[in-house]
Amino acid sequence: MHLGQFEDIFGVNSRLPILDGYLSGSHQSIVVEMTFMTVLYLVFMNASNRIFRSIFRKYRFWYTAHRSPGVVNKNAQDDLPFVLALGIHHGIAAAFFLWGRFRSDPDIWRHGYLIESGYEIGDTLSMIVGLVPYKNIKRALIIPFLCHHIPGVSLAWIFLTSSDLRFNPHLMNIIVWLLLASSFGMFTAFFAYTLDLRKNIMLSGIAQNANLLFFGFARLYVFPKEVSLLIQDLRQTATPDSERLIGLLYVMGGLFMVFNLGIVITATPDFLVLLKNAFTGNDPYKLTVEPPAEGRMPRRKSSILMDFSPL
Repeated sequence: MHLGQFEDIFGVNSRLPILDGYLSGSHQSIVVEMTFMTVLYLVFMNASNRIFRSIFRKYRFWYTAHRSPGVVNKNAQDDLPFVLALGIHHGIAAAFFLWGRFRSDPDIWRHGYLIESGYEIGDTLSMIVGLVPYKNIKRALIIPFLCHHIPGVSLAWIFLTSSDLRFNPHLMNIIVWLLLASSFGMFTAFFAYTLDLRKNIMLSGIAQNANLLFFGFARLYVFPKEVSLLIQDLRQTATPDSERLIGLLYVMGGLFMVFNLGIVITATPDFLVLLKNAFTGNDPYKLTVEPPAEGRMPRRKSSILMDFSPL
């Protein structure tokens, strides 16, 4: 399918006749593409989970992960395919955003936003129903994740249907940097999971700190700066709609903070124990962790892998 055919199906002119009389043409096109991206996300996450697990079983880090707590799931073995797949997904969405940003093409930027909206909806459904990748999720993270997804879906409708906002460079920068930080964080987490902390504690620390620095730059510097500039643009219009949107941005920003704090609060204790054990000469994997979603793994006979067997 070339770009022209894609635009015919999922472009701004796509329609669902059943919605005629209920939604305008531009709104119908958003519904069509958002629905497609949601289904595509669910298929991608389930397929990639199976593929990545079959590949990871061949490597030593799969067995050390079995003995570690995850950031999102109770067992790091369930986090491994999740963070890699989500890093790829966020990276693709970020590429569309960057492409649209540098070409000053809001339609390409729109596709990137709807790719991400498909993730927000599909991920919410996965948590509620208990689908991959959340069959073993830390229950304390469900509310923070919902606080992350609600703004993304809610603001999509406003941002994509407002002709002024679709061209706003500050809005484009906000989403590009958030996605780049998320994608970088997912790939860094995956890399850290592949390291044996008994041998590579320093390299793991460098990776985690690099992630922290980039996360801080994107979310604590770029994000508030660009939001402030976006609010200034909205205030210049001085309309009731712009004032309501400013209030909504403050609320959504608060929900994002709940998500950020939820991740930090749930992940930090386990990570500190890992570091303490590693630096004091104890086995960093000597932790009581929940088994992965697929249950206990069979004992491996290979002498290379015996030291990493969870049994």
